[in-house]
Amino acid sequence: MTSQILDLVRRFKVLCERNPDKSEAVVAIEVLAQLHECSDVTTVQGLHDVMNTAIERMWKEGVSNLSVISACELFQRFITLATLDTVDFDECKKVLSERAQIFIRKVGSCRRKIAENFLNYIPNGSVIFLHSYSRVVLAALAYAASTQKRLHCYVTTCAPSGLGAKMTKALAKLKISCTLVPDNSLAYLMPQVDLVVLGAEAVVESGGILNMLGSSLIAMTASSFGRPVYVLAESFKFMRCYPLDQRHIPDEFKWSYDHECGSLSPSTLLILTDGNNCLTHDENNCDFPEMKTAWADVEAQRVPVIEQKMPRVDYTSPCYINYLITDLGVLTPSAFPNMNIYTFLYILVCLFNTNISTVTTTIVDNDSSGSASRLLVLLIDGLRWDVIAGHLESNTNEFGFKRLQKNGAYLQRFTPVFPAECYPNIYSLFTDNLDSFLTLTNEMMLRFSLTGRHPIDHGVILPTTFSEHTTINGKPIRSQVEGLWETGVKQNKGVHLYHLPICSTEVGGENSWYCEPYSQEVMNPMNLNATIQKAVDGLKNGSAHLAVVYYDELDRIGHRYGPLSNELVHKHLVYLDHVLDHALNIIESIPNLNLMLTSDHGMATVSHQAYADRYFKGSELDRVLNRGSTLWIWPKPEFENNVYNRLLIQQSKSPFTVYNSSTIPSHWEIMTNNNNSLFPPILLIASPDYIFHSNAWPLKMSHYNLIDPKGMHGYDPELPDMHIPLFIYGPNSNRGVQLNFTKEIRPIHIHSLMAYLSSINLPDFRSLDLFKPLLSHNYNYDNNQLSPVLNNLYWSSSLSFSSLLHGDRFMMTFLIGAAALTCFFVLICTFIVLVCIRCRISLMTTRVVGCQDELNKELVKSEVLSEA
Repeated sequence: MTSQILDLVRRFKVLCERNPDKSEAVVAIEVLAQLHECSDVTTVQGLHDVMNTAIERMWKEGVSNLSVISACELFQRFITLATLDTVDFDECKKVLSERAQIFIRKVGSCRRKIAENFLNYIPNGSVIFLHSYSRVVLAALAYAASTQKRLHCYVTTCAPSGLGAKMTKALAKLKISCTLVPDNSLAYLMPQVDLVVLGAEAVVESGGILNMLGSSLIAMTASSFGRPVYVLAESFKFMRCYPLDQRHIPDEFKWSYDHECGSLSPSTLLILTDGNNCLTHDENNCDFPEMKTAWADVEAQRVPVIEQKMPRVDYTSPCYINYLITDLGVLTPSAFPNMNIYTFLYILVCLFNTNISTVTTTIVDNDSSGSASRLLVLLIDGLRWDVIAGHLESNTNEFGFKRLQKNGAYLQRFTPVFPAECYPNIYSLFTDNLDSFLTLTNEMMLRFSLTGRHPIDHGVILPTTFSEHTTINGKPIRSQVEGLWETGVKQNKGVHLYHLPICSTEVGGENSWYCEPYSQEVMNPMNLNATIQKAVDGLKNGSAHLAVVYYDELDRIGHRYGPLSNELVHKHLVYLDHVLDHALNIIESIPNLNLMLTSDHGMATVSHQAYADRYFKGSELDRVLNRGSTLWIWPKPEFENNVYNRLLIQQSKSPFTVYNSSTIPSHWEIMTNNNNSLFPPILLIASPDYIFHSNAWPLKMSHYNLIDPKGMHGYDPELPDMHIPLFIYGPNSNRGVQLNFTKEIRPIHIHSLMAYLSSINLPDFRSLDLFKPLLSHNYNYDNNQLSPVLNNLYWSSSLSFSSLLHGDRFMMTFLIGAAALTCFFVLICTFIVLVCIRCRISLMTTRVVGCQDELNKELVKSEVLSEA
């Protein structure tokens, strides 16, 4: 057996030399797959021992690479699964061989998947900083270059290994512009770089990586310059290791170079630099004999842990890494502590030789709540319509948004209510009573801005400050406002709200209406994925007919970096696309579940400031609210006309527009209703690209404040930058339909659409006619709901044929079998009917003949009697 292992190790080294483009981990798996065939062991434990010995010998004597360890650990899990599935050892070895081939095929496709996932993160014309030689990075850049993207790469020399020169030659063969630069040019070149791309020899449990020495320094430098760091790594490089810093890297991972780093003692260094003879044994030629004693003391007290050999790898902390691009998807470093579980699931998927998306698409679950349609609403704060339109146009991969456009209904843009801010537009989704409810929401927004506190009663939208004492047109506001959640609960149809800012505390129950409070800590893509899963579970088990998930990370990034910034368009939006793609896989498994994706407002780029202090005198004003895009002014009554007239004169040469109660535009529904009681005496609207700056009245934003925001909303809603998109996906959507722009549609009308898609009855569905082109051919609001059987059949059949197009063998077999059984059943029924008809005809013929015979006999008998 020892000779067999040595032969395998030699074969491993030879294959690595012959196939320099193939990962050592893949070669190791191929070698291990052959081990059990040539081994003479007869027990599972013996096979384990042989493989462990072979892995150790390949590790020590073969080509050193950390991925060999992690990949072999994954491969050994196949043995565990095989021994659980079979009892006979020979059968176990056969199953192991089959699974090994499946695993090798899956691993071989990792680079292609990573290249596809990474494509959207590379802007055209970008400058990329690379370190050392990485096959997966090379494959990703080659794929990007094949899509006609212009790139330039700076590659470090990576001394003393010189792998940077190897990487440069490989890039040059691919005709990718590149420059080989010294390692110490890092800080000089970083300001010119758009992104940093690193490979990884191992991804550890903390979310950090072990990679070629110098990777940690590059990541820290990029972070200090604000440059994103992307790590490309295959899933078989996930390793069960948790180093805290460089000193905690296991010793067996610290491969050393062939030569020492040349550590010099202080005495030797002094001789080399100063030429002083005091440190030699010739004390007669020493100018300062006392120095010899001093250096001798230093030598005696040297720290024993000084490195004599430099390691080949270092540890890069996850705090310096933006995203890890893997074949399992685009993940944040914080997701990797649990990625060993995902890797195990990945192995299970390999065993069935299928992919996760196909599995989730073809599963059809039994629904305990009946066939009534239900709705999941994704409310993405700050999602500007043209950002999505540009993303759909430039993105060639069919991920979340592309699937929504292709397989659902898409309204490219519509106009929010004024002001184009979070609270009024969120509230408008839940009621169609514009007069009362929008007045309430605007007042709540004002009070929140002035006090910094949520005036919310029990976490519900209705505030304590507006109890039965607050009236509109002489009637209490509570009696005039009914949210959609209240309407649904009255009809025993639950409504679940997740993280909406209108909820300050957790309220409700699982079977009525439920509100999970807003928290900034949960606003990240990973938590969004978990929240969507939670919402779908509630819809699936029948405890909810409507679930609304709110997400404002896009809004925060837009405020901080700008709505068209690289951080939003090429980073976070891409990751959101992947989260949405995963959500669609789940939603498609539930036939009567619809999805609506929309936003509350858009966002405009800000690059200038309008200094408000120069327009007023503090003694003239009673109160001022600075919202950035708008300035709400309450002057003292005696100065109101003077202030307004002065602003009206300055309007022509200043970046703002001034309004009072008599000049409000007619399309500002929230202001033109309810006798303008909440409209300030004077309102200033900043011009696009401007925000108001004031030392006396600082900026107050709804969720968070920034000193110098790069993006802002709240402008005139007719401004195209404020417009928002709408997607409808599911059995009630008109697949593939796209509308460009409709002035008539406002957020207040979506209330009816939400009720319709979630099976909640409303007294009046007339506003639903505005969405008629987006709804399926069975649309009929008089009957309130589509025919459940027709809808589910239409949607399920579409999914089935979609699965057929993607090569789903199980679904194809099922459909062919069902068609064959149907034809057989029809033939049997036809045959039975024909037999019955023939029998009936024969019976009738017999009876007729019998009757004729009887009649003839009677005639003959009567003739005989008459003759007699």
